[in-house]
Amino acid sequence: MRSRFLLLSWGPQGRAEAMRLVAALTDWSSKVDGRDWMLLTPDPESPVEVEGAWIVGSIFPRRSEPPRPARAHAERPVERLLRRQWGAYVAIVDQRDHVEVFRDPSGSLPAYWTRQGDLTLVLSGLEEVIAAGAIASRIDWSSVAGMIAYPQVRADRTGLNGLHELLPGQTLRIRLGAPDGLALRWSPWRFAARSAAILDRSRATEMLLHTVQSCVATLAERFPRPLLELSGGLDSSIIAASLRLTGHSVDCINIVTPTAEGDEQRFARLAADGHRLRIVPVAAKGVDIRRARAGRLPRPGAHALLRPIEDAFVAAAQASGATAFFSGLGGDNVFCSLSSAAPASDALLTSGPGPRFMRALDDLGRLHGCTAWTAGGLALRKAARSGSMGRLPADASFLAPGRAPDQAPYHPWMSAPRGALPGKHDQVRSLLLAQAYLDRYEHAAEGDIVFPLLSQPIVELCLRIPTWLWIADGQNRAIARDAFASAIPEEVVRRRSKGGLNAFVAAVFEDNIEGLTAQLINGRLAQAGLLDLSAVREILANPALASGQALFRVLQLADVEAWARTWDDP
Repeated sequence: MRSRFLLLSWGPQGRAEAMRLVAALTDWSSKVDGRDWMLLTPDPESPVEVEGAWIVGSIFPRRSEPPRPARAHAERPVERLLRRQWGAYVAIVDQRDHVEVFRDPSGSLPAYWTRQGDLTLVLSGLEEVIAAGAIASRIDWSSVAGMIAYPQVRADRTGLNGLHELLPGQTLRIRLGAPDGLALRWSPWRFAARSAAILDRSRATEMLLHTVQSCVATLAERFPRPLLELSGGLDSSIIAASLRLTGHSVDCINIVTPTAEGDEQRFARLAADGHRLRIVPVAAKGVDIRRARAGRLPRPGAHALLRPIEDAFVAAAQASGATAFFSGLGGDNVFCSLSSAAPASDALLTSGPGPRFMRALDDLGRLHGCTAWTAGGLALRKAARSGSMGRLPADASFLAPGRAPDQAPYHPWMSAPRGALPGKHDQVRSLLLAQAYLDRYEHAAEGDIVFPLLSQPIVELCLRIPTWLWIADGQNRAIARDAFASAIPEEVVRRRSKGGLNAFVAAVFEDNIEGLTAQLINGRLAQAGLLDLSAVREILANPALASGQALFRVLQLADVEAWARTWDDP
């Protein structure tokens, strides 16, 4: 199960409260003492000391270390961790006059922090500290409005006043029980820089094959009984192939929903070569959108409409004895599946209007089914706007007028360096979107959910591969397809279609009209003034006229409402 931890750091007036909390957490007997801090976990095998830091979570040595940058100073513990290790962890470093807490770049292990008087807490979850009376947070409705308007950005503000998230790659410094600054120790832009680019297609392909296999094999050794969620798409099929190529045979599950768009079992059967596959049909009937995910969560979590699918995962895991779930989530993001003209823009800005740019235009036109003239015009416009990442558009649908913030919540990964290529802007944004969904799954209560394709070595390598190589020959995720072309059936590796849940979403919506009305019209979001109630009433009255995107949006609002009702503030 996912690692849990609590770090307490106190000033002169906070020691007594810290000791009271320690005494209340009777099952958290594994601890490390500092001068004015203490780290607690309930796991007797944790924490472990690695590279001069105390580690909670899973950490693995790199099989080949990146070169050490030339520096005028000795490497610090976090720098050594980033160069020599990877995993899903939080690191605590004692620096004599302060303590530092670092969250690894994958973001797989949650980490939140809050200040309570003369005491700062850094923690993986809220349940135990709430029970001990350490946190009594109230909903931060302005932050919730930002989450609804900009769901693609997971910033440090949570849905609760005074509770912050330590972002992936970030360090929190605490001195005498008080937060003393945040710093970004890992940035995607170091690897997305032009100077780091791997320009040779064959070399990029070989490196990706080796890196993915290495990471998947390492995770399979750490979680020897996983259940692989195998859709039959490229990303989960790459994980299946990597497991087989490295000598691991696992149980797989493919979910089939009632309509043709939700039936990918033909592709899953092809991709499951060497593994054991369960085909499980699920229906939308019986989904209760009013039921919140169990627990006290810092921000809105799971999608209720996915509950039948998650229930199927749990049942399959229990039947097979699986103790973890492997998912291909993040593959589109890491393998740079972009819908813009940015790859051709990158080629133009890097090499000028020469052969590389012309090849990229041809590939872009083949990928999107447009003429070279259209592709060229779009690429030129994108290149002309390459100076900044631009502003993210807000989704103000179903929000009351004026409640959508003008700007997206701040995330340090959005601060691109001067000269960053527009395609890398888009790839980093896509990575942010993937990380926004890592902890939204209810079946995490049954076992660890592992996202192998978001492993730090894979992400770093993929950021180094130019965007125009990712669309080579008019195929998205081209380098990933090339790397596994001999390990995955041709019909799967060259597949362009994707499964969908539009009909499933519509069925859940129709089955929950009464519940949605009760949930949203007189609910907490409405009381807080966040909803455009006339728009909500209209779609509830005429769902057949609405788009699948609009139906899904209303179901998302119902998820936020269910989360809000788990908190007791008036």
